[in-house]
Amino acid sequence: MAKALLIIALLLTAAQAHAADDWSKQDVARAVGYTALHVLDWGQTLNLARHPERYEEANPLFGKHPSVGKVNTIMAAELAVYYLAAHHLPAKHRAWFQIVAIGIRSTVVGWNFSIGVKASY
Repeated sequence: MAKALLIIALLLTAAQAHAADDWSKQDVARAVGYTALHVLDWGQTLNLARHPERYEEANPLFGKHPSVGKVNTIMAAELAVYYLAAHHLPAKHRAWFQIVAIGIRSTVVGWNFSIGVKASY
C-alpha cells in the first residue's frame, strides 16, 4: 500500500504543472468527498478480498476473488486517474465529471454496505 500511495503522490505532483483551470472551493470539496468515498470503497474491497468464501467482486477489473495486492494496485490507480482527469478538465466540465464520479462511487459503497461488506484496512 505504501508503494501505491507513493505512486499517487508522484503522479499528482507531476500533474500540477498542466492544470486546465484553477480549482474552485467547490471543486476541492467534491474531490475531498470523492476521495472519502473511494477510500471507503477501497476498504470494503479489501474486506471482500480477505473473505473470498463470503463475497465475490462484481467489478470485472478485479476478477471474482482478487488478491489484496491487486485491490491496492487497482484502487490506487483509479484514484490517481480520477485526480489526473479532474485536474486536466476545464472548470465547466470538471464539476460534471466529479458529480458523476461521486454518484457512481456512492452507489457502489451503498450496495456493498447493503450486502454486509464493511470496510477493513
